[in-house]
Amino acid sequence: MVETCDYLLGCLLIGYATVALLYPLQSISWPLAMGLSILVGCCEVALFFFYMGLAGIRPNHGMLFIVEAAALVVIAGLYQAGRRVVPRWPTDWKRNHGWGYYLWYLFPLVLACYVGATALRIATSTPLIGWDAWAIWLYKAKLLAAENLVPPPWVFTSPSGFGHPHYPLLWPMLAAGAYAITGAADDHYARLILVFLWIGWGLMTYSALRWKLPRLPAAMLALLQLSLPLVTEYASNGYADVVLAGFYGGMICLILRLRDSADWSVLISAALLGAGAAFTKHEGMPLACFGAVLVLAMAARHGRAKAALMAGAFVGIVVILLFPWYVWSQHFPRTDEDYGSHISEFFNSANIQRFHVIIPAVGSELMKWGNWGPLWALLLIIAVLGWRAFRYSYIRALWALLAAHFLLYMFVYVITPRDINWLISTTLNRLIIHITPVAILLIGYHWSALCAYDVPEEQTV
Repeated sequence: MVETCDYLLGCLLIGYATVALLYPLQSISWPLAMGLSILVGCCEVALFFFYMGLAGIRPNHGMLFIVEAAALVVIAGLYQAGRRVVPRWPTDWKRNHGWGYYLWYLFPLVLACYVGATALRIATSTPLIGWDAWAIWLYKAKLLAAENLVPPPWVFTSPSGFGHPHYPLLWPMLAAGAYAITGAADDHYARLILVFLWIGWGLMTYSALRWKLPRLPAAMLALLQLSLPLVTEYASNGYADVVLAGFYGGMICLILRLRDSADWSVLISAALLGAGAAFTKHEGMPLACFGAVLVLAMAARHGRAKAALMAGAFVGIVVILLFPWYVWSQHFPRTDEDYGSHISEFFNSANIQRFHVIIPAVGSELMKWGNWGPLWALLLIIAVLGWRAFRYSYIRALWALLAAHFLLYMFVYVITPRDINWLISTTLNRLIIHITPVAILLIGYHWSALCAYDVPEEQTV
C-alpha cells in the first residue's frame, strides 16, 4: 500500500511540474491544479513507460525516480526564476457569513468522504469479476511488467491471443508500473490508480462548474458525478471506462476556457488529456476528434485563423504522442472489433432496423435510477426550466457534443457484426459513463442561467 501511494504521489508530482510549467499558478485554483496534475501526470507516466518499453526498458522504480527528480528540478527552476509554483488561495473565505453558512459545506464533504471510502473498499477488497478487467486490462499489465515490448509479447501477435491486441495501453501501463514499483502483481493496489484518476476527474469538473456556479452548487454537482452508482462501481473494479470519462471530461473542461481566452497553455493541456483519452480506449480517438471540433467552436470568437491554428495544434499533439503506439500495433492480428471495416454496413436495411432495438434500449438505460440516480431526468428538467441558456454558444456546443456522442455509439451498434442484443446488454451502461461529463456540465450551466448567478472571475476556488 505504501509503495502504491508513493507511486501515485510520483504521478502527481510529474503532472504538477507540467502544470507549473504551462500555467502561472497564481491564475488557477487549487482544485484545477490538483485535478489537472493527476490526469496529466498519469497520462505522462503511461506514455513514458510505453516509450521506454519500445527502447527495451521495462517499467521500474529507477525510471520513475529519474522523472520525479526532473519534475523537482523544473519546479525549483521556476521558483528560482520568480515564478509562483503554488496556486492561489481563495480570496473571499474570510468574510463573516456565520457558522450556518459554512455548515452547509459539511454535507458534500462528508458525502464525498463516504463515496471515496466506498470506492477504496471496492478497489482493495473485492475480486475482479469482469472479463475485460482481468482478461484484458490487468492481464496485459502483467505481461507489460514482465516482458519486453520489442518484440511484442505473444498475446499481441498471436491469432490465438484473447487480450484484444489493438486496445490502447494507458491503464495497463499504469498498472504495470504499480506492479514494478511494489514488486508484486497485486490487482487490488493497482486499482487504486483508478480511484486516483476518478478523484482527478471530480476536481476538474468542480473547477469547470465554478466558471458559472457558486461553490456549494458546483460541489454538489461534482459530487453527483462521482457518486452515480455505476460510476462509483466502475471507478475501482478494473475497467477503463471511468478513466476514459475522466480524460474526456477534463479535456472538455479545459477547452471551454478557450472561449474567454485563446491561451496556448490551456490548448496544450487539453491536447494532453485528449491523447490520454485516445490512449485509454478505442472510443477515445473519436472523442479526441470531438475535442478538436470544440476547439474550433470555442476559439472562433478570437478569429477563424487562430481557431484553425489551435485546432490543428490540438490534433498534431495527439497524433505525435500516439504515433509510436500506432506504428507498434499496426500489424497485430484482428481478434477484436474492427468497426472501420464495417462502416458500409450502416446502409444495410437489415442493420438500420436495429434502431428499433437501440433507441428503446438507450431510453430504458437512462431511466435506471439504480445506475444513474436522477442524472438524466435532472438534465431534462433543468434544460426545460433554464431554456434561456440556449442563447449561449457554449451551451449549444455542449448539446451538439452530447448528441454527437450518443449518435456515435448508436452508429457502432448499427454496424457491428455481433449480436445486437448481447452487445447492448454487456456494453451500453459502460458507454453511457463516457457521456456523463458533458451531461453534468450542461446541468450546471443551465442551472446558472436559471438562477442568474454572477460568480466573480477571481473567486474560482
